[in-house]
Amino acid sequence: MNIDAMPAGPKMNELMATEIMGWQLSKIHLGFWATPLEDDCEYNHHDIDEWSPSTDIAAAWPIAERLRLCLIPRVDGGWNALPWEDVRDSGPLPASAGSAHTAPLAICRAALKAGEGDK
Repeated sequence: MNIDAMPAGPKMNELMATEIMGWQLSKIHLGFWATPLEDDCEYNHHDIDEWSPSTDIAAAWPIAERLRLCLIPRVDGGWNALPWEDVRDSGPLPASAGSAHTAPLAICRAALKAGEGDK
């Protein structure tokens, strides 16, 4: 999967929910993401059609906080997102960086790269 070419949209949002946030489709509320708990309980429901971290900075920001991502504006108006430990004063962007024309998509791409490192 070429993370740097992945567009914003439902597939990216699904990957953020399942791979990064650890959510699953709700068994109680159809059409919602939920945080699973023991004994088939769940909480923290998010409407699948409304929760869009790939296009909405309010939904993407908890992902950035969870993974300790730094968001850096680019001269061309785009954005880079990368783990705090990979921030440097100069030089090329590390492989862990996510770049995009919007901040939410940059966060999502960096999150997926961080998730790949865990596997």
